This record gives sequence, structure tokens and C-alpha cells, in this order.
Amino acid sequence: MQKVYWDNVNGKEVVDVSGVKDEATVIADFGLDVATQVVSVDHSAGEASRVVAGTLEVFDLDAQNAQAATDAETARQAAEDATKTNLSLDQQGFDDLKASF
Repeated sequence: MQKVYWDNVNGKEVVDVSGVKDEATVIADFGLDVATQVVSVDHSAGEASRVVAGTLEVFDLDAQNAQAATDAETARQAAEDATKTNLSLDQQGFDDLKASF
């Protein structure tokens, strides 16, 4: 488990991987604004952090990667379908075309 600090005022992000220092010490040592947002991230659970619209959030990295793979496959299939439509090909004709390259 590590803590991520996001200072929206100064645009600084600090990741405490050791967990030895308390929040006040990290904020003071790195000159962060006292209103710094802090979140805990558990990498063993597949979590990661990111800044969205000036706010630090924790998200499920594994789920995001799975969604990205699904989106890429959907886009690939849409491009394949568009090519078949534009060239008036059935699946066999498209497979033959792919094999020719």
C-alpha cells in the first residue's frame, strides 16, 4: 500500500512508497500545499491513481485495461465491417483479401 499526494495548487504529485513518514511530514518535506489531496493505493488489488479535472482518484487498473482491450477489438471489428461494406465483400472474400497481403 502506498499513498499518493496531489497538490492541485502547485501541480505536484508525490508518491510515498515507503509509508514510513506520516502525511504532515511528507507535505512539509516536499513543500506541498496544506490542502493537498491524499489517497491510498493498493497495487496488489490492481489499483492505480490519476488526476482527473484537478482531483486525485483511485481506479481499478485491471478493469480499465480489460475495457481498453474490448474497445480495441470493437474498433477493429468496425473497421473490418466498413472495409467489407465498401468493397462489397462477404466474409470469405474479406478473408481471401487479408490472406493476399
